Amino acid sequence: MYLKDPQTNEFGQSERPSVVTWPTMALYPLGKIVGWLCGLRIGISWLTVGNFFALITIPVTLCLYCWKIMPFITRRYMLTDMRVVIQNGWSAVTGASIRYDQFDRIVSVVYPGQKFYRSADLFFYQGDRIVFVLESVRFPDVFVDQTMRARKCYLAFRATRKKAA
Repeated sequence: MYLKDPQTNEFGQSERPSVVTWPTMALYPLGKIVGWLCGLRIGISWLTVGNFFALITIPVTLCLYCWKIMPFITRRYMLTDMRVVIQNGWSAVTGASIRYDQFDRIVSVVYPGQKFYRSADLFFYQGDRIVFVLESVRFPDVFVDQTMRARKCYLAFRATRKKAA
């Protein structure tokens, strides 16, 4: 876990990464189709249509996975002590990011095909306006909880430091 171009806050402290997660294959349209097919629960016990599709879509899933980890395609989401960052490529080039004081709530939306992968899209809101989006985040409830806890710590630290200054 590393950050190529860490930011420094107004107190001269450099940010440190805390959590990294990778998007699921539901990030891609074909992955959502496979997830929707594999999520079908028509049948008896473990003998379901979804399990049958899971078995026959193994070649497609392997191709999707190989595509997902290609050096120029891969993406990861990182929480630091100052912001949420999207990193692209194997070299972890910092893409879009949002500081914890730039949003006030996160809404998790599960689209068809994402339930099988236990993922959702996360929308970051400032008031009623969407300011940032993370697509196909695995275990979204855990990620939202960690993000909101980090945000709470960041805002409390900032308020304490400003009061002391």
